[in-house]
Amino acid sequence: MSLLVLLSLPLLAAIVLLVVREGRLAAGLNVAASVVTFMAGMWLAWDVYVI
Repeated sequence: MSLLVLLSLPLLAAIVLLVVREGRLAAGLNVAASVVTFMAGMWLAWDVYVI
């Protein structure tokens, strides 16, 4: 696992917990999906750049 991904996990967990507590699960899942997609894209771009 990349360090970037490991660092993003606590942030993602905090976002999910906050949204679930607020009761906006659908919006939270959309945000979480966007964050995961963004982090995956950054991770792939970084791997390509390093290689």
